[in-house]
Amino acid sequence: MQQHYLFLLETCSPTKALCMMRHGAKFPKQEVKDEIAKLEEFKTYFNDQFSNNENALHALPEKSKSVISKIMKWKNKTASSEAKKINDNGLLTMRKLGQRWNSKLLNIVVNIESEEEIEFNSAKEERCSLSGQEFLKEFLKIKKNTTEKIPPFKLPEKDDHRIKLDKGKPEVKGPKVNIPEKDVENIYYNEVCPEKNCSTTEKVINLLFPNEYGSDEWKEWRYKITSAKVKTMYMACANSYGYEYSAEEEGHAWCHLFDDDDIAMFEGMHDYQYYIKNGYHDIKTKNYGHPIMKDIVKFLNKTETKKFKLFAAHTSNCLSLITGFRMFQDEKKITLKSMTTGDKMRNRKWKSSLIGNYACNIMVVVYDCEDDKYNITEEVSIFFNETPLEMVFENERTCTLCPINDVINLIQELLNDKPTEEESIEYDNLQKRKKIEETIDD
Repeated sequence: MQQHYLFLLETCSPTKALCMMRHGAKFPKQEVKDEIAKLEEFKTYFNDQFSNNENALHALPEKSKSVISKIMKWKNKTASSEAKKINDNGLLTMRKLGQRWNSKLLNIVVNIESEEEIEFNSAKEERCSLSGQEFLKEFLKIKKNTTEKIPPFKLPEKDDHRIKLDKGKPEVKGPKVNIPEKDVENIYYNEVCPEKNCSTTEKVINLLFPNEYGSDEWKEWRYKITSAKVKTMYMACANSYGYEYSAEEEGHAWCHLFDDDDIAMFEGMHDYQYYIKNGYHDIKTKNYGHPIMKDIVKFLNKTETKKFKLFAAHTSNCLSLITGFRMFQDEKKITLKSMTTGDKMRNRKWKSSLIGNYACNIMVVVYDCEDDKYNITEEVSIFFNETPLEMVFENERTCTLCPINDVINLIQELLNDKPTEEESIEYDNLQKRKKIEETIDD
């Protein structure tokens, strides 16, 4: 079966495509920028202590000396622009993504006759519209010349939930339940790294300020490293990968504080948050991707006149479509308990850093395929981050390039996937608990 579809791919020409993508790398939100800026005091202190006293630096344990030396050279590039604005590396990533898809779908590009055959949708945030524009500039190039076909982007209207997910899935009735992002993160983080008993915090304290070294002032600095401060150090590390540096230690200095277990802990924090917001948390979040899935079904029908449709949006949009397609679903549900006890679901499929990364993209491509008898059929491939997905049908039939009607029927089946009785009861109980909590708060 795989060889059969590989043969077809050699005789297929792409005719139209639809893409959902996340924006490129951005500056962090303001509260994170502010906290990262406060780390400058550690850099200043270390430089005051050791810049003109190498003997004191070399007297420290080897690992402490190595990390402190890097922090002394650290450059905080998150402070160089406004919060949440896309950065230069993010724009470059989008241009390169456009170039790669141009090489794969050039047949579509050369057959686009006017901007009327392109639909460019964007979330309202500038980082999304700029990402879409940079992508299209390269995607629509023919022989190094940018076409004049880039249309203005359209913002979602009030009842358009293909991008704007915050009002939830229209088909699910009932009050909106929205757990604030920071609360979800804090609930998880306070569980795995509590303020008064966190091994990661202790490790960072002893690494930066070894107890047997330094003055009384040195010991006072040990008390400045709290669980919250360690989280900020991780955020400085995580955000450093969105920028270019002349030397590794200038950007990634704080990363050297953490080992694989620490990184796994923080990754779990993000995964838990996104699972609650856009994953398989409940019957509502599981179906946030339905509006865009319905649009894909409409796009696959022969009445669709657009040759390329782009949705430039957020992590939540990629993850909601991934969830709607029932991808990366673990047999065991992700909960606070399952993520913080036992094996902590280390081998889980749901890892947002891999599936909802910057420039995450899902591309649906329609091909005209010619068989050995010169018959033309329409086939479809769905790419996730530029890799074709294997679609599974009845009788365990699989393909990565599949008949268009089979794909339409498969997506329709996913749209008709109804919650189990257990899921419905769980969702109802969640709503009741929320109402009780709101009453108590009032």
